[in-house]
Amino acid sequence: MKHEHSTHAITASMLSKKMLRCASFYEASCFSSWNVQTYLKAIISLFNTTDQPNTVSTAAAKLLSNIDTTAPFMWDKSVINDLLTDLNVSSTIEPMEIDDMDQQLATIFNLLALFPNECFGKNERALVVYIATLVDIWSVSSLTFLRSKISLACKRMVLQFINYFSVNSILGSSADILSWLVTASLNSTCSALKRASHQLEESVLRRMMAFATAKSVDTQVIEYIKTISDKCKSSVDDYILHGTPIETVSLLNSMTSFMSTRKTTEELVFMNNTKDAITVISDKAHKALSKARSVIIDILHNAAPMDKQFESIKRTFYLVRLLNDYSETLGTDANRVNSAKHLSEDLTSIVSPFIQLLQVTVDKDLSILDMATDFIAAFCSMPSHYQHAKMTKHTLATFWFIFSLIYKTENITCIHVLSDTFKSWTKRLPKEQLDIVLNGFLEQAEVEAASREDPERIGHHLVFMELFSLLTSSESLKTSVKKQVPLFIIKILLLAEKTSSMKLLQLMLKLFVQLTADQSYRFSSFELSLVLSCITQLAEPSAPERFKGQINKDIVYGLFQDLCSILSNVMRHYKEQMIDIMPPFIALTQSLLHCFASRHIQLVMNKKNNDKRTNRTFALFADYAPFDDTAAQRYARVLTTIPQKQNIRTSKSSQSIMKTISKHTPYILLEYFTIQSNPTVCVIQPSTKLILTNALYDILDLCTDNDRAFIMACLGASGKLLFKDFCASWKENHKYSGQ
Repeated sequence: MKHEHSTHAITASMLSKKMLRCASFYEASCFSSWNVQTYLKAIISLFNTTDQPNTVSTAAAKLLSNIDTTAPFMWDKSVINDLLTDLNVSSTIEPMEIDDMDQQLATIFNLLALFPNECFGKNERALVVYIATLVDIWSVSSLTFLRSKISLACKRMVLQFINYFSVNSILGSSADILSWLVTASLNSTCSALKRASHQLEESVLRRMMAFATAKSVDTQVIEYIKTISDKCKSSVDDYILHGTPIETVSLLNSMTSFMSTRKTTEELVFMNNTKDAITVISDKAHKALSKARSVIIDILHNAAPMDKQFESIKRTFYLVRLLNDYSETLGTDANRVNSAKHLSEDLTSIVSPFIQLLQVTVDKDLSILDMATDFIAAFCSMPSHYQHAKMTKHTLATFWFIFSLIYKTENITCIHVLSDTFKSWTKRLPKEQLDIVLNGFLEQAEVEAASREDPERIGHHLVFMELFSLLTSSESLKTSVKKQVPLFIIKILLLAEKTSSMKLLQLMLKLFVQLTADQSYRFSSFELSLVLSCITQLAEPSAPERFKGQINKDIVYGLFQDLCSILSNVMRHYKEQMIDIMPPFIALTQSLLHCFASRHIQLVMNKKNNDKRTNRTFALFADYAPFDDTAAQRYARVLTTIPQKQNIRTSKSSQSIMKTISKHTPYILLEYFTIQSNPTVCVIQPSTKLILTNALYDILDLCTDNDRAFIMACLGASGKLLFKDFCASWKENHKYSGQ
């Protein structure tokens, strides 16, 4: 079960909420109130004060043992003093028999996570946050693997109620306790606990910033932010060198995300505490970048050891990216607190030596890939108001080159990170700079098309296809790209005609699946004809020889799936435009039918091998026929989209469009029954025949009596009998079913 909040995931909390809402009000009320109280009491009963040294763990345990879950929750600020006194005293003595207790705590908190927020009353929400925080403090004071799980469950519980976060709470009253709790949690080897710790600190800081912008501000809130800001100023160097503490990262992330939701940023920008902190962070990042440049040059010239330096350089790049995001949020006001211009100049000066280092080491030391992704993320995050035309071209060229180097390594994680970076970069660019990016792609498309017969350029072709796919998925660029789509598709067609790379054709099909499904691109008949022309490259008789050694069953099934998706998309969204190009669509649909035909071994033992492929069959798929039922279902969806009405307003009536399309559909039925009447090759598998037959019923719905007579006239004797049986079954099971 997942406990994270997601719009797509089926979570334990969501299932519990569904079950509670299915019950009656009385049952749901009893279930929630009784069980929440029971679990809270069970947690308290596990903590009994014992004679142990005064540590923060002991202090937390004492506070837990004194809680009365039945009484109204009252916040006692004196508990902060009890915790702060022993905050820096480490626990050296393990409690006796902790395994059973730890396991029970982990189980109880996992059970509490099943309850949606509605099951907790107002008093219980404050109480459960208080208990979870104390248990978290108790568990991280002496981390074991099991206690890491407890700490993770506690942090998730606090995050679940973060919208009810109050200044009058343990984490809201003292920034020192929050910092200690997060830093102590980072000592764990559990990556999920580290992520939850980051999220907890940023969430608490965002809530405190919201309190700081209220009409009446509590002095405690101002003091809290001041404490965090002071910690950031003194810990920047430690973060760059060692990665802890993380207050600097949390402050920048929380300020950026918080201010992006505000109409005006004046109430936070000029608060002296945060202003001074950002200025100090920016200055130290500037110095760290200068040092990073020197280190990179030293590595290049003197072959100095790299491992010790890479981690700190990575953190420097990450810190600069956060500062750039902060500057982008503030706009031109950022100059008053952040030297964004100097940081941009520093990054630009590192580009050349860093690319040289990447070229030299990418094949020897893969650890540089992570640093490369951090660098390009920082470089592309430079505020848009500092990027003129020349700088935009330079950024695109730098990204393209680094992406090409990393793409050769086939490191999927780094490629995904770079893809997200590209989308983020284009999203923040103004229209003038977006046009520059688009022109850069047009120029590169010309270069790739001109070198389409050069086998050494295949890697460049693949990179172009990957980046063009990212370009078309960028919301900010769709309007501009739409005007140039025919030109791009023509260049892709030229590449597809000459390429010997199966990977390029796979990328091409993925691109067309994306484009035809996205209704932002309203293709014309001409553009759709270009798409179908690209697809026909797979149907070439020479395809098996061109792509010899590059195909297997999984690849073939993937190609078939993408083909069916494209054909379904164009018929679902572009019926009016397809009127003029139905013949190639029908031809492709007919050819795909042959993928489900099986050969009768006994009848073809004496046939020559060259009879195996016919002009009607995808030669590339012939060796893998017949396809399975999953493929048949995908193909059936293509057929069922043909008679469906288009859900977009068209210049012609739906009736007129369907009348024109129906003139071509009899040829699909004719092809199927021609295959079935073949004594050596036909669809044999009963389940596959059933799937195809049900889909072909929808095609027969479009046929008139004259169409059926035409099909009968074209079929042989055995085909006529099969078609008559099919029509009789259609009338009984489809047309008049239920009447």
